[in-house]
Amino acid sequence: MYTIYVGNTLADDGVSFISDERLLYSPTLMRDGHAIVNPKLTLELNKAGSLTFLLPPDNHLYNKIQKLKSIVTVYQDGEEIFRGRVLHDTRDFYNRKDIYCEGELSFLLDSIIVPHTTTNLVDVVRGALADLLSEHNGETDEYKHFAIGNITVDYGDKTEGTVEFTDYTNTFEEINSRLIEPYGGYLRIRVENGKRYLDWLKLDDDPIDQTIEFGVNLLDISEYISADEVFTVLIPFGTVYPMTENALEKVMQITGTGAEMAFQCTGSPVAHANIYKFIRNGGGLCELGFFINGGDATINPHFDI
Repeated sequence: MYTIYVGNTLADDGVSFISDERLLYSPTLMRDGHAIVNPKLTLELNKAGSLTFLLPPDNHLYNKIQKLKSIVTVYQDGEEIFRGRVLHDTRDFYNRKDIYCEGELSFLLDSIIVPHTTTNLVDVVRGALADLLSEHNGETDEYKHFAIGNITVDYGDKTEGTVEFTDYTNTFEEINSRLIEPYGGYLRIRVENGKRYLDWLKLDDDPIDQTIEFGVNLLDISEYISADEVFTVLIPFGTVYPMTENALEKVMQITGTGAEMAFQCTGSPVAHANIYKFIRNGGGLCELGFFINGGDATINPHFDI
């Protein structure tokens, strides 16, 4: 079961922290002010990821969510799978708020690595990551901090030396250009004893049974099924044929089994009886045409329905 919590960043004596989390969404408490609409969680390889949803006015946190101040956390069966901040907040015709949250890797965009040189490193590659996170943590609020975590990427032998930073770039760009692009792997945020670690892992460290394409799969929080059964794109195809003698033959040539959906708008009882022949077994029919009594339509329930 998926649940979503929200906490707001507060300040005390110049120190920012996240307030106690409050329940935003639970599928078992939607009638008690904990409902949202169309939640979508997108997880991407080496990107921040995102969470979007519509917040109805009757949600008890409707007026509590603030852009860049609210921290949203998604749990699956009690385990955290996403954490991020609210970036966009717009309202639709029904006064629902359209919320867009970006994942917490985006916190690394909030710090700039000023030009400097770090010397006497025992391991240049690991030292570069440690130095980047140290600079980031020194420039940002505590809830944005990351400790260096596990590194399983094979980047060769340890090399002693010096790391030099020459451009004013954000931490996320530096990590990607200095580490991810030359050595591969992916970043993962891990929470342990309340501390957030940034792991740098090779791609085969997390074996899974089903095929997942990072940056492609969308998880529907309201109902999760196996990733190979998730629709990510649905493209409708259709055409219109007049009710000529060979229309049925043409439809069968194209579809093989009959149309997925048919619309009958003529108001003719004969056309209504014929339309069933064009629809596959289990397909759908939308009947729009009978505004006056045009007489009876004859169908065979065994063959036509």
